[in-house]
Amino acid sequence: MSDKIRVGIIGASKEYGWGGRAHVPAIQGLPEYEIIGVATSRKETSEKTRKLLGAKYAYSNYGDL
Repeated sequence: MSDKIRVGIIGASKEYGWGGRAHVPAIQGLPEYEIIGVATSRKETSEKTRKLLGAKYAYSNYGDL
């Protein structure tokens, strides 16, 4: 089990909005955190973002995250 704080991000797409361009790099720069899940409004972008970030989970519904 990891000692890192596991984080899920809503609006993490690198293509749209600022969450993926602002929050993601900031969290990735903190060694005690690990992004394990992402949620975007579309299944295609959430899966693409998951792969890009190396996250374990991708959702198209923020409530599922």
